[in-house]
Amino acid sequence: MKIQSTLFIGAGLLVGWQVSPAAGPIAGDAKETAAIAGADLEKASVTVPYSELKRLLLSTATHAAVTASESTKPPPVAGGLMAAALRLDCSGGRAALEAEFRVENFSGQWESIPLMGAGLAVASIDPPDSRVLAKDGQLCLATKTIGPATVTLRFVEREMPAYSDRPVIEADVLPCAVSTLEIIGLPEGRAAMTRAGDEVLSGSARGMFALPAKGGSISVTIQEPMKIAAEQAPPAPSDWSLQNEIAIVRDDGALRYTAHCYLTAHNGSGMAATISLPSNARQTKVEGEDLADWHLERAEGGRQALALRWKGRGVLEREVIVSYAVQQAPLDEQWNLAAPAAEQADKTKSLFVLAVPAVSTMEGQNLRQITGGAGLSKWMAQSMRGQMTAAIEGASDATVRVKPLPQAATADGTIKTAKYQTRIVADGSAITEASFEIEHEGSPRFALDLPADSALLKCSLNGQTTRPISGEGRRLEFQLPPSEGKSGKAEIVLSFTAAKGKLDPVSGKVSAELPLTPWFIHAIEWSLTLPDVYRISAVDGNIEYGAGTKAEHEVALRKSLCRGEAPKADLFYEKRGL
Repeated sequence: MKIQSTLFIGAGLLVGWQVSPAAGPIAGDAKETAAIAGADLEKASVTVPYSELKRLLLSTATHAAVTASESTKPPPVAGGLMAAALRLDCSGGRAALEAEFRVENFSGQWESIPLMGAGLAVASIDPPDSRVLAKDGQLCLATKTIGPATVTLRFVEREMPAYSDRPVIEADVLPCAVSTLEIIGLPEGRAAMTRAGDEVLSGSARGMFALPAKGGSISVTIQEPMKIAAEQAPPAPSDWSLQNEIAIVRDDGALRYTAHCYLTAHNGSGMAATISLPSNARQTKVEGEDLADWHLERAEGGRQALALRWKGRGVLEREVIVSYAVQQAPLDEQWNLAAPAAEQADKTKSLFVLAVPAVSTMEGQNLRQITGGAGLSKWMAQSMRGQMTAAIEGASDATVRVKPLPQAATADGTIKTAKYQTRIVADGSAITEASFEIEHEGSPRFALDLPADSALLKCSLNGQTTRPISGEGRRLEFQLPPSEGKSGKAEIVLSFTAAKGKLDPVSGKVSAELPLTPWFIHAIEWSLTLPDVYRISAVDGNIEYGAGTKAEHEVALRKSLCRGEAPKADLFYEKRGL
């Protein structure tokens, strides 16, 4: 079923909707259009399908919802400082600062809007009922009134140092799109120099200065106009001479330089200098007082050009600390030293102070040894503390030779304690359990030779079962774990068997022998046990009695400070009760 409605259409509902006459020739269209335009349409009606009506109504509702949403969307910020106008009056020998701030509250809620740094003392506030407070090192205006507001702060006056480089005023201004400073009442023949950080600002003839929108610290000093003009003039280039004091240490395949560079300008403004570094210098770092920035460029001859720029002008003596590394192969005995150099070759002098590597000798023309830091500057003496040092002078380069000295060999390790327990039974079978407490350097091999006719049962290294390396004859070798920078410790436990021959029922002698090791042994403790039907009457051999014997069929033996000798013992025994 088709439903039609007759509507009186208002302008707000059918914006852009046009009623066109029936199609026809172009000339006819013009006539019909003119006729429609002249007709009275106040009582005209339009018939549209319901689906079209629904679409128009939904479109109108959606547009209204979007418009309402945009009107209620909160502002991107709650409020802020819109403009700041500072006015410094220097008349009458006193400096009076006044600051007018225009702020705006967008939220209609209580907001704290920062105005400027809280370093100056406030004398008065206009309007008097303005809520200005100090918060987090800033003066802030607390307001909940939506829309713009203006507040003026007047600060406590101070005596004006008209003939001094001391600032008349110092203040911290906050980021603001429009921020100005006006200075009036200057003494005759004087001008104001305004700095924003390290930058000298240019003002108008009326003493108006535009302050940086990013904010920051500003200061005003009263100077002679010529001095201000000189500060604002482009820096003049300078000719420099250079003296270096350089500490050099070999480390990780490189010579590491720490150079204190003392530059002297003979003309110009002293704001920029270029010195050269070795072509293979790397890991370069530069620091120095008043240094604004530095960068490296490739210069002629392969060397690197280090461009330096300072913040202030007129300082003709500068000091920078330059550190860098130059590769030095560990087996190369010759060290080719290279210092920072001035642009003019004859304007550079250098003192190279070198840490002589351990167990080495250093040679060079006019090289001198230094004892106890004698003649060195404080920083150099501290950096070379505990080092054997030598010094050589030159322009920007020098050469020395470093030769290693021969070293006497020392033991790879020693055995602190070797403990043995030997048990012999009536048929002559014997078993010996041994433990070795070892101290060593690096990762050496510990070797020992088992006695003849003996067989290894088991062994462990540091509590872990291991299989030793089998060498010539009955030699066993153990690869000890590496020690990291200090003496390592290891424990080896093993057991072996041997056949000694059947014991005599009445009396006799039985011989026993311990393993042989080339390592030095501090102390050997050896316990031997026979069947309890025997009594040990005497012991002979290259070992002596120890403490701790408990029964007649047991004996405790010991030996101290042994190397390359296998302890042996002959036990004389007899049957008990005879």
